[in-house]
Amino acid sequence: MKWEHALFILIGVLIAINVVTFIYYWNQVNALTLERDALKQQVDDLNSLVNTLQSRVSSLSSERDALMQENEDLNTQITMLQNQIENLQTQVAHLQEQMNILAGERDSLMRQVNMLQNQVDYLQGLVDNLWGQIDYLQGQLDYYESIVNLELSRVLADNEVIVIPGDSYHVLSYTTEYAGYLIIEFTATNGISIHVGSNFTGEYYYTYPSNGTASSGTFYVPVFPGTTYIFLDNRGLFTPGVTVTITITYVY
Repeated sequence: MKWEHALFILIGVLIAINVVTFIYYWNQVNALTLERDALKQQVDDLNSLVNTLQSRVSSLSSERDALMQENEDLNTQITMLQNQIENLQTQVAHLQEQMNILAGERDSLMRQVNMLQNQVDYLQGLVDNLWGQIDYLQGQLDYYESIVNLELSRVLADNEVIVIPGDSYHVLSYTTEYAGYLIIEFTATNGISIHVGSNFTGEYYYTYPSNGTASSGTFYVPVFPGTTYIFLDNRGLFTPGVTVTITITYVY
């Protein structure tokens, strides 16, 4: 009966090998499919079957002498066990296939996540850019509202001293980007007249004082977009030279 003993050992080894292989792949599948309750139940059933087989192998070992009298039944049981082994091998192969499918799905989902994250980053960049544009445009709007409300000002000349020879004149020119007005303050060693003009109108449209000359004064005069000219007039026969100190503030 040595061959039967060897056969039992071979069957036990085959069963043990297949059981170990099954458990290995089962653990792999279980690690990848924690949320697959149905698969877990199937694995639990397989573990129960493996435990049953192990119990039968132990029983076969302890009842070895009795099984010698029941050779035909043993052969039947061997055939059944071989069928179970083949079934386990089939299930192991199926689990391996499922594991490969799940790994592929996982990789596909990770690629989708990366793609969506890239889209999120791109859209977030667009949002940040749009917020930057909004802030810039709001600043521009506030700036132009200040201009419309004449809330901005710039000093064009600050106590600038100008010496004008007798019977002569001096012209100051400034860029005035927007419509607004000038505040002109001046003192002069002799009386002069001041004319204000613009390339927008093509002429001098304001004179201070309206008649004669003045040696000091403060006046307001509207200006147009473009270049504004301030004509300091000291012309006249026998008119002496004059020193003018002038401050000009542009309000827009």
